[in-house]
Amino acid sequence: MVAALASILVLAGCGGSSSKPKRDSHRSAFVALSKCMRSHGVTNFPDPVNGGGIQLPDGFDTQSPAFKTAQGICFRLLPGRGSPKASAATIADARDTAACMREHGVPSFPDPIVTDKPPYELNLNPADYSEVSAGGGIVVALPATIDTQSPAFVKAAKACQFQR
Repeated sequence: MVAALASILVLAGCGGSSSKPKRDSHRSAFVALSKCMRSHGVTNFPDPVNGGGIQLPDGFDTQSPAFKTAQGICFRLLPGRGSPKASAATIADARDTAACMREHGVPSFPDPIVTDKPPYELNLNPADYSEVSAGGGIVVALPATIDTQSPAFVKAAKACQFQR
């Protein structure tokens, strides 16, 4: 199954170490992606959130013919194509962030996936994830069971410097 949700919900980073130019570059890519998706028939495709990624509303149809067609055209705009491998320090930071999130009240927060593939090539089932964040060879796929708007998640993200 094509990883539609994974492809569009890539966020700019998963820790406090991302640089502002990198976040701005990722945000620009997501703005371009949103415009492309809308211009290719997915008129309700959302704009990026503050962190640069895209959060789909509940019930968004990633299996529609229009979405699949636009996906094939527009997902090339996403950051991550040809991403370098993550450094040992980046991997350790991402793992520390995941552990911090679990310690601060989000027990099902996942460990990062370390990969040199773009997130949309990981074949993650869109129905299983509410958000997927990526950058520099690290992917964090948040299960749909995690409420990213809950006070516990928001508090943990602040304490752990998890950038969304």
